[in-house]
Amino acid sequence: MAKKDNKLFYETKNSKLLCDDFLTTGLGEKMKQNEAENKLLRIGQLAKQTGELVTTIRFWTNEGLLEVKEYSQGGYQLYEPSMIERVKEVRRLQNEKRLTIAEIKEQLGEAKT
Repeated sequence: MAKKDNKLFYETKNSKLLCDDFLTTGLGEKMKQNEAENKLLRIGQLAKQTGELVTTIRFWTNEGLLEVKEYSQGGYQLYEPSMIERVKEVRRLQNEKRLTIAEIKEQLGEAKT
């Protein structure tokens, strides 16, 4: 990056881009998309933050207990941070109330309404 006449330039081997141009090109859009994805959690991050296994998170997602917000360009499942509490609630319902997956679905469905 070089500063010239109070304007920022991004230098590459063969060209220079003004900062404003950079942000309006596909590269800038990709950066914005990556920022949005950074707010979401990949499946491994969700598992780590909740103390669950990735396979457990995947199973609960397939069973409809957890909701994937979107998929990254690399194919990662991305979850909203609110799913952390949802995972903890599913585990609590399993351990404390000894509910089945179907019963947990029903319980969580009632909690939404």
